[in-house]
Amino acid sequence: MTQLSRRTFVATGLAALPAAMPGTWRIPGRRDDLDRFIEAEMAAASIPGLVATIVRSGRIAWSRGYGWADVAGRRPMDPDRTIQNIGSISKTFTGTAVMQLVEANRLDLDQDVSRHLPFEVRHPAHPAIPITPRLLLTHRSAIIDGPAYGAGYACGDPTVALGDWLREYLTPGGRFFAASTNFGAWEPGTTWRYSNTAYGLLGHLVERITGEPFPAYTRKHIFEPLGLTNTGWLWSDIDPATHAVTYAPIATTSATELEEYRKSGLIDRPPERHPISGEFQPFCRYNFMNYPDGALRISANRLARFLLAFMGNGAPLLRPETVRQMLTSAMSPTPDSGQGLTWRATHVGGDIRWGHGGADPGVRTSMEFRPSDGIGVIVFVNRGDLNLTKIADRLFDEGRRF
Repeated sequence: MTQLSRRTFVATGLAALPAAMPGTWRIPGRRDDLDRFIEAEMAAASIPGLVATIVRSGRIAWSRGYGWADVAGRRPMDPDRTIQNIGSISKTFTGTAVMQLVEANRLDLDQDVSRHLPFEVRHPAHPAIPITPRLLLTHRSAIIDGPAYGAGYACGDPTVALGDWLREYLTPGGRFFAASTNFGAWEPGTTWRYSNTAYGLLGHLVERITGEPFPAYTRKHIFEPLGLTNTGWLWSDIDPATHAVTYAPIATTSATELEEYRKSGLIDRPPERHPISGEFQPFCRYNFMNYPDGALRISANRLARFLLAFMGNGAPLLRPETVRQMLTSAMSPTPDSGQGLTWRATHVGGDIRWGHGGADPGVRTSMEFRPSDGIGVIVFVNRGDLNLTKIADRLFDEGRRF
């Protein structure tokens, strides 16, 4: 399916409409201009709902919700109360969990991951080359997302344990194993190729080393230290009534694509009509087998606390030297970007922004910060296939006014 993989680039784009929500922050003297800009972008892109947050100087400086988290129910988007699956921004949490184990000397970034697993992970064509946590974190493991990855999406939470799914995907004779589609043609360590499956394997490493299910480990060691309530990887971990409905706009989504979603089982209800932007096809409450790579559900303002931890040298999650290591480019996947440990650097003019983006059916998200002036920006929308860069750029510009 064309929409069943998260993309690697941070991006930012945007539907109408309720007035300001109580308890949100506004840029003094600039609210009308910024509101008009965002609402115009939303209307042009047929987006049901959007939330955005600007952080600076260790705090949330501005935050706002626009449009609907639920078109049929007329539930507004709210940066505090509305939670949403954030796609591949989730990888920054998985990477944090891994680096906590590195700090505790329970994991070595450059040792074979198989030493911690009940099954061996080897590239079928290059079995002598160990696959290490560093290669997984930097998308250089040569493990890629084959057809079985996309087929792992379904309504509800996963029905197969993460480790069991990975064993079937990565080991010869496994139900989902296919050497030609689950592994690249190159040697591990020689080529950058974005891999969602690699982050499922990292999540399972956390489970194997700690003896705790991945959701339990991250709740105890990441969510609770930051006070992140109503945050989790599984529907059973959060309040579904606060979750944004995710949508495909019918006017701009091809009939073929919608039919693919129906065949996959991700559509389980009729379209909903927006009073201005037309019809939207809601997706079911889906999840997927390899969930540590992209299924985290959180609000924009709670995600801001996580971003501020990295902007503030890591406390209470990591040591400053670990954050510096994660935010150091090891290679350049494209001329204007750099790959750190999970986090990605993007060059914008003379500035560098560190962050990550997320995409999934009905989801587009962005989280970035600019070290040069300490401004960070988060944007969520509850429809997919958008570039959010224009909105993010405007929010970075507005952030200078604080």
